Amino acid sequence: MFSGCSKSQGEFATGTIQHMTQLSMYEMENGSYKWEVKAAEAIIRGTDERALLTKPVMKFYKDGKVISVVKSQKGMLFPETKDIDLKDDVFVETISDGSVLRGKTLHFSSSQNKIWSKDPVILDRSGTKINGAGFTAKPDLSEIIIEKQETVFSGKS
Repeated sequence: MFSGCSKSQGEFATGTIQHMTQLSMYEMENGSYKWEVKAAEAIIRGTDERALLTKPVMKFYKDGKVISVVKSQKGMLFPETKDIDLKDDVFVETISDGSVLRGKTLHFSSSQNKIWSKDPVILDRSGTKINGAGFTAKPDLSEIIIEKQETVFSGKS
């Protein structure tokens, strides 16, 4: 795992704020990227063990290639566990088939290599929309469970 940034202000102490721009953090396995997250800004307050992210973008990899991209307006990075919580206009797009999942929140567990949410989601896959009350999936949406789903087929009648 590596993290970096440009321009840093403040010190780690109670009552201080550390502000970073252009945050980049990633995890590698056997010399290849597993995932990476970039954010326009990250803020750590005092001795907090988490970083508030602005406009985070996550990329997930398999065999050295990007398999999905996740974007949101805000996020929270937990450096110790490498978990990430995203919120506000969460957007997941898979590279293999162009599937798109939208929702309000998303949690990524690095140790489980899973993404999930308990909030309503919409999955658009090959012209079929699936609404649900939450989901659990692999980051590329290849294996996904959508809770309380309602499917809307689009096509010609």
